[in-house]
Amino acid sequence: MNALGRLLSVGSEWAGYATLVPTGGACKAARAAADEASEQLRRQGARQAAWQAAQQGNASESLPAPIRNSFRGVSYEEIKEPLIVYRLYGGKARQLGRWFMLQRPQGRLQATIDYAIRPEWGNTLERLVALCLPRGTRVFVEPAAPQGGLVGGGLQVFVPDEIQIRPEWVLFDVAFP
Repeated sequence: MNALGRLLSVGSEWAGYATLVPTGGACKAARAAADEASEQLRRQGARQAAWQAAQQGNASESLPAPIRNSFRGVSYEEIKEPLIVYRLYGGKARQLGRWFMLQRPQGRLQATIDYAIRPEWGNTLERLVALCLPRGTRVFVEPAAPQGGLVGGGLQVFVPDEIQIRPEWVLFDVAFP
């Protein structure tokens, strides 16, 4: 079974949406797998599949309304294998925030649209960080909801406050063009 075939407990509908860390933890191989996953998403019409999967998700009332409303649906899932996630940050947004992307962003504008990142939040999207979330981490995974004229739809991950995000989980942190 390839790396994309083993994923989260969310079920097979998410299998093509995330990149798992190879057992050796080789960052170069992980990046190649992430790029492959991104390309696969474009070919499969990921937004439509994500929207359909979100309709089957388990709504969670444990999230505050502003966070819950950032998703098109809400599913609380446990990661079965280490998972690579991405975050754009800068300005008021910190490196180790709570919101992540399942696929490596293609550009600032596309990320702003896909993840409905509103300019008034102060995220300048200047840097890209990749983290490896360890097996057993419980996260919320769903498509981003539209906000302020931005369409959303990109698959996002929210790590709840009870989970301490650790600096040693960082795989790389680079300037984002």
